[in-house]
Amino acid sequence: MSEAKPRRVWRRLLIILAVLVLLPVLGVAAVVLTLDTEALKPRITAAVEAATGRRLALRGPISFTPALVPTIAIEDIALANIAGGSAPEMLTARRIELRLALMPLLSRAIDIRSLTIAEPRLLLETDAEGRPNWLFAASRPVTPPNEAPANPVPAPTREPGAGMALGVQSLTLTGGTVTYRNGITGTTRAVAIERLTTRATAPGLSHEARISLDGAALRVNGETGTIAEFLAPRAPWPLRLTLEAEGMTLTLRGEAAEPARLRGWTGQVEGTLDSLSRLAPYAPQLAGLPQASGITLRVAAHEAGGAPAINSLHVAVGATDLGALRPGLALRSLTLSAEAADAPVTITAEGALGRLPLVLNGTLGRLAALLPGAAAAPLPMDVRLVSGEASIQIQGTPGTLAAGDGMALAFATRIPAVAAIAALADLRAPALRDLAATGRVTRPEAGRIAVSDLRATSSAGDIAGALTLATGARPNLSGTLTSQRIDLTALAMPSAPPPVAPGTPAAPAAPAPPAAAGQRRVIPEVPIDLGALRGADADLRIQVASLQATAELPLTAVTAHVVLRDGRLVVDPLSATTPGGALAGTIAADASVTPATLRLALRGDGIDLAALRPAIGERFGYGRVDVDFALAGAGANTRAMAASLDGHVALALVDGRIPQSALAGIPPDVLRVLVPQGIPPEGLALRCFALRAPATTGTLRAETFLMETSFGRIGATGTINLGDERIELRLLPDLRTSIINLRAPIPLAGTLGAPRLGRMDAGAAAAAGLNALLGTQRTPDRTLEGAAEALGGGAPALPDCTTALAAARGGRPGAAPATPGPASPPANQPGDTPRAPNAADILRGLLGGGRR
Repeated sequence: MSEAKPRRVWRRLLIILAVLVLLPVLGVAAVVLTLDTEALKPRITAAVEAATGRRLALRGPISFTPALVPTIAIEDIALANIAGGSAPEMLTARRIELRLALMPLLSRAIDIRSLTIAEPRLLLETDAEGRPNWLFAASRPVTPPNEAPANPVPAPTREPGAGMALGVQSLTLTGGTVTYRNGITGTTRAVAIERLTTRATAPGLSHEARISLDGAALRVNGETGTIAEFLAPRAPWPLRLTLEAEGMTLTLRGEAAEPARLRGWTGQVEGTLDSLSRLAPYAPQLAGLPQASGITLRVAAHEAGGAPAINSLHVAVGATDLGALRPGLALRSLTLSAEAADAPVTITAEGALGRLPLVLNGTLGRLAALLPGAAAAPLPMDVRLVSGEASIQIQGTPGTLAAGDGMALAFATRIPAVAAIAALADLRAPALRDLAATGRVTRPEAGRIAVSDLRATSSAGDIAGALTLATGARPNLSGTLTSQRIDLTALAMPSAPPPVAPGTPAAPAAPAPPAAAGQRRVIPEVPIDLGALRGADADLRIQVASLQATAELPLTAVTAHVVLRDGRLVVDPLSATTPGGALAGTIAADASVTPATLRLALRGDGIDLAALRPAIGERFGYGRVDVDFALAGAGANTRAMAASLDGHVALALVDGRIPQSALAGIPPDVLRVLVPQGIPPEGLALRCFALRAPATTGTLRAETFLMETSFGRIGATGTINLGDERIELRLLPDLRTSIINLRAPIPLAGTLGAPRLGRMDAGAAAAAGLNALLGTQRTPDRTLEGAAEALGGGAPALPDCTTALAAARGGRPGAAPATPGPASPPANQPGDTPRAPNAADILRGLLGGGRR
């Protein structure tokens, strides 16, 4: 073959190539160069509306830059939103610029080499039914103005992009925002896009972005499927995105069968977070939570019925300060994990309360039941909290998260030494040992929690019963508690000595300042705060077979019914048997008024004081006493309460004896009048003591007062003001001894803290002196008797024990003295040595006895 023949072959091939390639290109270029851009706008808007069902507005000019890959720029565009949307436009942009390849147009393919969008504003939202606005519906083609329809028959609806392939090689967004609005909840979140770049890669798209969510910067990169596959997927649409911010990384991996509708998706989220505070800019509602650190998360989930369904879960939390919940409480680590939706959630946690180590482990029920929107079903749990040898275990079902229905929990607690556990937590607690408690907690109805089969034992005794708590704005506790033995002394809180720096000697206690003259008070000023009664209601019945109230006072058969309603407390009945006898009473307090009121009542018959001496001491002496008092008052402290008391105080004692120590506090001048013979070593014998004193607005009135000893009787009239503690009494002695017979009223004044005898009336003193002198004579002088009667006759006659005791008891029957009353002293017999004292000394003593 000659060389000319190959050259002719190549020339023919070049001619064919020019015809097939260059001529169409030149034709397209000629069309582009001669194209009227304004005439294109109706065609473009009609095509977009036909493809999406939305109106497109091209409010700015369209420009072309000729080249083999020409550039087309469109200014100021807007794409309409769905009907009824929150805004009229779904998408706006200041400028859209695309570089379009010409050759693919010959094969009906749109190949966009690059697409740049400046300042886009994209609104993604759902309506009230949850339908998204990013799903487009193709409509019938729209005929541009001034053009007759090419085909009067309506064209069939086509899928977006049907009939022409669309490809985008590169997409760049700058200075834009994407806003998402949930039409069901009304919540809105906005993402600012500093720059977003998307490039076509095999087999999908790669993405890089710098964005900010509510002002917090984020970096995003990853890969997804193509836009065409997103709108019309033929296979599961893939997704892998990584979000990074300072101290935080979050990776999403998954795929979706219908990505545009958020249906048929499955995926996994993994993340790390050095501190929960990092999320505050993205989720402000988390700002108030404890600032956990070292957080890792791994969640696998899928879509089920339009809602997320968790397949597996693993959450780990590092050191966290929980001091806001409880001072000194800290979490060292926490792990929650579940391998499947129907698997239980395993919890493991370690922490400390002060120096007290805490370990929690157990299970919290199935994972699916813990998720929001889970169907109501019992939620089983089995957790155990351990600290050293102490533990508490809870088993059962706490009920559904929404309402607590189906609650049925059993608890068991064991603490060998309560004080030791409390000390590690820097707390004070009673020195209880071997504390063990069991019981069941149920929820019989909405708003009520019941504790049944309650059993608790410890070194302080035992308790059993059932309780019901009605929750709500005003809690109400009701139930019954019984006990065979309770030792209140074992429940006493240890005193807390003030901290002293090591090596620092203790400072000597400062002496108490001396009391100012006339200011010494007997009634202390102790605040009375009953405000806690207004916070809840209660109805409790309590029975205790043996109650050790104090180290010296054992009580038996203790019963109480406590009712608290709207700030009003009533304890009735309240009864107990003491070593000296049975006592019964009531307590009532009303905190619904200001100032709060308090009422106490107590009654006991035949109480043996000797049996109570270990508890009450010797100062109350011996004998059998009937006690009856009922007092009510109002005030913010004890002094104000005492100043308002109404009611009565009544005591009736027989066959008693007051030891010398009990009389040591009585001023000597008063004691000389009451006991002129002096106090015997064995104490002062009392045949009877009767007192009944009504109280009106803080003032006690001695309605009945009689003290009968072996040498006579002593009565009293007058008042004691508990408000200022002033005494205004008249002692009425009727004393008979072997050397004297004294009947004369003696004023007793001053205060409870400083009582003093007042000056006696001169006539009464003279009459008393004459009576004393007459008592020494063998044959009383009639003249002196008349003079005594003329001067007033001394003190009025006093009742006997029987009469006074009946008055003190309010007419109730009671015991009578076993010993006979005092007899009159024998008169001097012939030959006896006269035993008369110096009458002048008697008169001088009575007249001057009131001066101190």
